[in-house]
This record gives sequence, C-alpha cells and structure tokens, in this order.
Amino acid sequence: MKSRYIGLATAIMAGGIFHGGSAQISPLWVRSLPPDTNGCPVLEVGFDDRLQLGQAAPATPGRVEVTLATVASDTGAAPPRPVTQTVSVPASAGVGAGSLRLDTTGDVPRLEILLDPQVKAAVAEGGAGRLVVTLAAPTSPPSCRAAMGVQTAAVVDTGANPVAVLDTIEAEQTAAAGAESALSPEEEAAVEAAYARAREAIIAGDNRTAIAQLTKVLSFPENRRTPAAQELLGLVRERNGQFAHAKAEYRIYLEKYPDSEGATRVRQRLAAIETAESAPPAPLREPKSAVLAEGGIENGLNPNLTPFEEVRVERPTTARSSAVRRRAPKKEEEFPKIESWGSLSATYFYNQGATVLSEFETGRETKDDFVFDNSLVTALEYEWTKEERDRKLGFRISAAHDADFTSGGGQELHLSRLYGDYEQKDTGLGLRFGRQTLYSSGVYGRFDGLRASWTANDKVKLNFQTGSPVDSVRDSLFKFDKVFYGVSADLTGLLPDLDITAYAFEQRVDSHTDRQAVGFEFSHTSKNLVLAGVFDYDTYFNEVNFARITTTRNFPDRSSLSLTLD
Repeated sequence: MKSRYIGLATAIMAGGIFHGGSAQISPLWVRSLPPDTNGCPVLEVGFDDRLQLGQAAPATPGRVEVTLATVASDTGAAPPRPVTQTVSVPASAGVGAGSLRLDTTGDVPRLEILLDPQVKAAVAEGGAGRLVVTLAAPTSPPSCRAAMGVQTAAVVDTGANPVAVLDTIEAEQTAAAGAESALSPEEEAAVEAAYARAREAIIAGDNRTAIAQLTKVLSFPENRRTPAAQELLGLVRERNGQFAHAKAEYRIYLEKYPDSEGATRVRQRLAAIETAESAPPAPLREPKSAVLAEGGIENGLNPNLTPFEEVRVERPTTARSSAVRRRAPKKEEEFPKIESWGSLSATYFYNQGATVLSEFETGRETKDDFVFDNSLVTALEYEWTKEERDRKLGFRISAAHDADFTSGGGQELHLSRLYGDYEQKDTGLGLRFGRQTLYSSGVYGRFDGLRASWTANDKVKLNFQTGSPVDSVRDSLFKFDKVFYGVSADLTGLLPDLDITAYAFEQRVDSHTDRQAVGFEFSHTSKNLVLAGVFDYDTYFNEVNFARITTTRNFPDRSSLSLTLD
C-alpha cells in the first residue's frame, strides 16, 4: 500500500496605493518630508510594519544597504509576505535620480538605497514599518552639506564673465578625457580650429555659432577637448534658453565622466534647471529704473541670462560694473495644507490537495480531496493630515479583513493601527489617541490608549502615556484587562550627538502590580560610529528586566563592524 499527495495552490492579488487622488500599485512607498533644521531633504520610507531598522551602512558611493529586523509577531499575526519592489526617489527631494529597492524574499529582509554617488544618506528609525532618510547633495544648502560632510566643486555661473567660465572649465576638463586620442593630425587641427571658434563665440555672446562649433568638436572621436566641449555645450544651450537641450547635454556628460572634477558642477547646473521647472519663479521685483538706464539694457534684462542670474550693467564712464540681483518676493505659506495617502489591496488564496491511497494487492486506489485554504484577505492603509497655521490634525488606520470560505470558516478583523493626532504648534502640545505602536519610554509594542507630549524647547520633550497592551491584532479595541501608565523625558542635544530618554512605568492586572520600572534609552550617532542602548530596572521585584547595547563602527574602506550585548 502506498499513498501520494497532489496539491494545487493559487494566490491572486489586486491592490493599489493612492496619494492625493492618484494611484499606483506598490507595497513600498516613499514621500518627502519638510527639510530638517540644517535644510537637508528628508524622506519617509514605509513598508510592512512587522519590519524595523536593523542596521544601515554605506556599501559603495551612492549605495546604502539597510538590513531590516522582524518585529516580534503578535499572537496570530502572520509573518511579512515575501516581496521585491522598487520605487523612485521623489523629484521634490532635489537630489537627482535615485531609487529604493525592498527585498523580503531572502532570510534577511533588506532595503537598498541607490543615489547619485555625490549624495550622502543617513538612515534612522521612524517607527515600525518606517524609516527616515536624511539626504545631502552638492546642491543642498551649505548648513546641510557641512552637517553631512558633502563637498562641492566651484560653481560656474552661466551669467559670469565668459573668459572666467572658460578658464575654470578648461583648467579641470582636459584630464577627464583620459588617454590620448587616435586622431590624425588633420583631425586634431580641425578640432582645435572648431574649439577656438567656439571659444571666441562664447566670449562674444554668439550662442548660435558656439553651439554649432561645439557640436562639430563633439562629432570627432574622444579627444582632449571632448569633456570641456560637452560641458560648454550644455552651458551655452542653457544661456540660449534651450533648457531641454541643456539637460540632455548635461546628462550625456554625467554618463561619460561621472567621477571627473566637473561632475559635481554639472550636477548642480542640471539640478538648478530641474528645480526651476518644477517650481516656476514668482514675478521678479523691478529694480530702480535709474540704475538700469545707465546700462542701456532694455528693461534691465539680458536675453542671454536665465531668471535669478546676475544682471550686469556696464557703466560707460568707468571700466567697473555693478550688479543688480533680481529676486522673487518670498511667497507667504498657504494654509490649510491637506495631505492623504493610502493603499487598498485584496488577495485571494486557494490551496487544494488530494491524497491518493493505492493497495498493492488489489490495485485499487482511493482518492481523498480536501481544501486547505479558501480565503479572501482585504487590507486597508490610509493616512490623512490637515495642517493649519496654529495646529495640525491627523488620522491613520491599518486594518485587514480575513474571510475564510472553507467549511466551518469565519471572518476576522485584524486592526494594527487606528488613531487620531492633534498638535498645537504655539504651545508644543501633542496628543495621539487610539490603537498605536510605540517602542520607547518603557512601552515596547502595540497598545490602545493615549500619548500626550509637550515640547518645552528644542532640547526637552515631556511625555505621558497610558492605555492597555494589545496582545494580538485580533483583539477588540480597549479591552483594558491590563492597564499601564508612565512618564518620560526626551533629551536631545544636551551633549553632542547624544539623545537620551528617561522613563518611569507601571502596569497593573486587575489590582495586582504586573510591572513597575524605571529606565533610560540612549543613542549616539557620529560620522563613523552608531551606539544605542537601553536599561530597564523593575523597582517592584528589585531586578533588572533587560539591558542591551548595540554599536556599529564604519571604517574608511567602507567596511563595518557591529556588536550587540544583552
């Protein structure tokens, strides 16, 4: 007698993500947040809330590998589903092209961040299922570049003295061509003649001739003039108002010479055009007419210059020149600001099997059919915020409905998050009420309750939290079979690069004390070292509940060493 198993498993998934009325299919999402205090662009990255930051380290220039850790599962909660997904870095971040790739198909979930090699990224925990990524590019504000250690090359102003522009570029670009070209003497002479004519045209402001001669230089095989001609062609097209052509020429340059001395400068020019196109400048403020009259330039504008560049007015009586910089008036911030984001997905699972029993003596077979799984899982994630001049409101829900169609099956609601937020800007008061997740201040997981905070200043924040722990996402709201309350203080920047949270916490089951603890958490982040730890002591049972220290050391060769003690 022998038996064999025959099985059939099927999963069909449909879903989408919506943000401000648009939709796209993607379990991984990323959005821009307001810049930090140094003016650095900030991204919020979201994925499965059963994952959190494990370790982040730069692998190569422009590439950061983030190892994700699985959060301890609630009772009955399924592990994160295997997924591979890639999303683009929002253009609003202003750091050029980039992407993020989430891969949870292997033993260790990973998030890979790919950026321009000149862009630096710092990754921090943003709560379960979220990361906060701070970026710095050569085009970022000086305070941001200084904080993140980003260097920038000399900027070439398209409206500056043409001779100075040419000298700056030619001094750097000859080496970018690499080895000598295989041009014949006749071809070398033609290249030098075309480049000389282009140079004269640039100085004379004859953009059309300059474009023609630079294009002729680039028609020859790679030679010592090619890098400079490629960058200059982008500059001249930009001065001529041909911004689409200029962007194309800059991108060709970056593809051919990504590590040259001029690459950072070209990225700056390209980013400046893209930023101007995404946010058109406000009407320019007219300077005093008396000053413009001296220059003899109609309306004070040079047609060869782009908006916000210097308008140089030549005075006929002297060899000196003055500069009038035309700026757009600062636009007043508009309120209210309303943002919404969400996803809705439905996945159908069907798993059918059969056991076939064969008898050797008689040759008779008996087949037993059965269905392992016949269910529909519908998941909803939605977040809404409304910011007014003096306050901010928010709402978030993360839920899933599981309908089991097998015999004896039923329906279940899994509620991961359901809370409302309120923030009063002038007083620093913040409230969050409902089902939420917190991994700090003595609370390590999901709970139903209230968290109130008061920001005294930029270094001190006081918190109060109370509620009932949630053992499973299947639990109904506000069971209150267990109740806790606690206070905490977040201390930021009292010492350089060090954040500390001190807390006191008590939890009761009916009239019995379940946990009574005091403790602290700390984190230190510098250029090459990340150090974090927590210490929790139970004052009721007079013993240490737990203690942990985690450190990561980054070395100049881009290797890293991590150590965890608990």
